[in-house]
Amino acid sequence: MAIETYLDALQEYADEAFHTELLAARVEYFAGLGRVSENEASFEAHLDRFLDWFLFERVLPQSGLTPMQSFLRMRSEKLPPEECEVYEGFGKNIHSLFLVKKIDKHGVHVRDLLTKAKYYVSDELPSVFTKGQVFEARLLPYREGWRFSKGYIFHPLSVAKQIVKRVKSLTVDDEEGYRSLIRDLAIRRLKADRYKHIDAMEFYRF
Repeated sequence: MAIETYLDALQEYADEAFHTELLAARVEYFAGLGRVSENEASFEAHLDRFLDWFLFERVLPQSGLTPMQSFLRMRSEKLPPEECEVYEGFGKNIHSLFLVKKIDKHGVHVRDLLTKAKYYVSDELPSVFTKGQVFEARLLPYREGWRFSKGYIFHPLSVAKQIVKRVKSLTVDDEEGYRSLIRDLAIRRLKADRYKHIDAMEFYRF
């Protein structure tokens, strides 16, 4: 079964079980970015990024669990062991900034900018991957390998060195600082998309 099937089932569960909370979380997420119109080219990317955050990170006030953890608790007795193993693996997801090191016909080699860990993702990948590019994504353990979840934010190739340098100024244990940087970069990319007549470098000065 493809990873998309697992993710779709998880999203469907969250929408049915926590619909009101999902709507409130969406307002919360987009308030942090500033107003994003559904007509903007990057809207879908941010919507996918929001859903990743809601499913895997945002703790539900009623239970203290994320929607993914709630799904596993409620469905584990009904799911085959191999499916439970997949969802348990999702709990070990890695949300980070990655550098594209190499692309081949089967996937992409990437390096986590903060931890320097290297990963190989064999999957049908967006054609926008470019060697040397920095992007935000969420890696999911899957079938003894790695897959990307749905939310990507690709940063311009021209600013990759600036981002790498900025991440190097952080320590590995500065999780809050790193999360703030990832969020800040997503906002900078949004501005760069809106004002294409301005050099992207202007939006990525630290």
